[in-house]
Amino acid sequence: MTGFIIPALWSMIAGACLATGAIHLGPALKPPRQRARLAFVGLAASVAVLAVMQPMISNAPDVEEYDALRRWVQAPIFAAVVLVVVFLRDYLGTARAWLANLACGAAFASVVVAFAVQPEELSATRWTAIEEITLALLAAFVADAGITCWRRGDAAERRRAVLASGSILVALAIVALDVLVISAGSLHATYLYAFASATVLGALGTERGARWNDPQHDRFRLVLDAASNGLMIVDKRGCVGVANARAARLFGYSVAQLSAIAVDDLIPDMGLGGSRGAALLAFAGREVMGRRRDGSRFPLEVNVTAMESSYGLTTLLSVVDMTERRRAEDLLRRERGFLRQVIDADPNLIFVKDREGRFTLANKAVADLYGTTVEDLIGRTDADFDANPAEVAAFRHDDLQVMETKSELFVAEERVTDAAGKVHAVQTVKRPLVGPDGRADHVLGVSTDITARKETERQLGVQRNEIAHLSRAMMVAELSGSLAHELNQPLTAILSNAQAALRFLERGDATPSDIQEILRDIVEDDKRAGHVIQGMRLLLTKGEARREAVDVNAAAQDVLRLMHSDLINAGVTVIVRSGRDLPQVRGDRVQIQQVVMNLMLNACDAMQQMPQRQRQLTIATSLTADVIRVDIIDRGPGIAPEHASKIFEPFFTTKGHGLGMGLSICRTIVAAHGGRLWAEDGEGGGAAFRFTLPARAGEGP
Repeated sequence: MTGFIIPALWSMIAGACLATGAIHLGPALKPPRQRARLAFVGLAASVAVLAVMQPMISNAPDVEEYDALRRWVQAPIFAAVVLVVVFLRDYLGTARAWLANLACGAAFASVVVAFAVQPEELSATRWTAIEEITLALLAAFVADAGITCWRRGDAAERRRAVLASGSILVALAIVALDVLVISAGSLHATYLYAFASATVLGALGTERGARWNDPQHDRFRLVLDAASNGLMIVDKRGCVGVANARAARLFGYSVAQLSAIAVDDLIPDMGLGGSRGAALLAFAGREVMGRRRDGSRFPLEVNVTAMESSYGLTTLLSVVDMTERRRAEDLLRRERGFLRQVIDADPNLIFVKDREGRFTLANKAVADLYGTTVEDLIGRTDADFDANPAEVAAFRHDDLQVMETKSELFVAEERVTDAAGKVHAVQTVKRPLVGPDGRADHVLGVSTDITARKETERQLGVQRNEIAHLSRAMMVAELSGSLAHELNQPLTAILSNAQAALRFLERGDATPSDIQEILRDIVEDDKRAGHVIQGMRLLLTKGEARREAVDVNAAAQDVLRLMHSDLINAGVTVIVRSGRDLPQVRGDRVQIQQVVMNLMLNACDAMQQMPQRQRQLTIATSLTADVIRVDIIDRGPGIAPEHASKIFEPFFTTKGHGLGMGLSICRTIVAAHGGRLWAEDGEGGGAAFRFTLPARAGEGP
């Protein structure tokens, strides 16, 4: 009867285990997959195998088959031990890894011994000792996991701890009893392994409060693990009850390992000691140092939220690793420091102002100009430092214009008074800073101090005038013979007319009309001599350039009068084509005449070797697009191609007696008047020198 009942009972256990596993297999494979449920299914299969093999061991016909079955039964036992460890770690959410490894290692040792050592070489006592060690380690692991889960203080957690750990510990006690009975010699085979395991499966398989039957808990876990911050729920004793995956990674633990660890072990800087629970609230928003599992420390930002529940006061800790943020802040701080150093090293004045005219940014150059520091400058206006109200008003007007029009403003020259009262000339570019709303509430300005440049330009202007004066003196020296002849003629005529008048008077036959005619001739000759002397005096005048209205045609005629005798002596015929109704230009009359005279002298020199009938000089003036052009064209040999690019360079000359400064000075004078001087081949041969002057030139340099 016993031989029939025991196999039937164990077959029923095997079938029940397989049925229980099958019930849970489908839900275990549905996403999200549950490791605890999968482990439970595997455990059911292992117990079913044990239930089948135990009757086979008991009814083995001979010793060889008995030994073989005793070896192979270690495989499902090993699988059951491993699956119990996996199941508890996920089901209870806590476990000590080292205990789990020891239990699994002992079970694996049983498998190795079973297949590596012959049965006759291994006494039953030694084999039973290995099984007892495995049971002891597994029982310690199960008890520790249950106690840790119980300490969380949650009623549901305690119920789960009692159900899982308690049922497994009862099963292990039954198995231990079976081992003791076998070792005492009362039984020769294991009858209770499958029965004990089936008891656990029955208790857990019908538990409706298990994690896998709690979709709300699953959703909570998904939300918890999806959080970007580390989250830990701390009980009133200061121990971690629930933690998400992010928190586990931050501290170097698994989720299961992190559970039940004291907060003081993770964040020693909180220094709670015996004070728990509500004391955590004092650290809300604080930055503290955390400690990882390997002992390394790292910065954390902790946020604390108190939660009242039926289980008492619990606390939610949100922790953020500040390592990357600190690194980014340090990088940003160094970049800002470098940028500050760059703009302070810039000699230009760099500043930003708001609509009220307050400085929101300024570099050291602005602070030095106003005799203050960058820190003192921020939040204040130009009026706080510049004593000239007109300058401040001009700055304010330009700033508002830039912000209102949202367009760039270039100020070629403006004045600003520094802290010592010295006036600086600056050149400024201002641009609007447009915000996300499309409104410009700030203006960026960059000013360059051009005071030194203006002084240099003034000195260069003085030197240019000196050189121009020297050039005119040299031209007068070249014309000295011609000018002497021009003066000698009217003076001789004056003397002759005066002597004739005396003779008429001495003879007493002079009539009033004769005397008047003689006096008229004297006046005309005197005016002619006066014009020559005035022209010489103007050319020899030394001083700064003057700006006045100049008639270009009249200036050219004055030059022709001065060079009249020289042109006759050179055998040069002059053709004048003066434009009609030309507007006046604004400039220095003497300098314009100097340009015309220099170009005419060069033309005469160029035609010296030409036959006299070909020595023709043309002077033409015209108006084109508000620009007056003056052409001086000769009939000489023209400009050699190799000299074309050099003729306006200083000290370049093709004359044996020249200094090479004439054309260079002429180009400088024309440029200073806002015009342009160039040379090209004449249409009928020779060279044509042309220059332009704006009909309404500005003040210029």
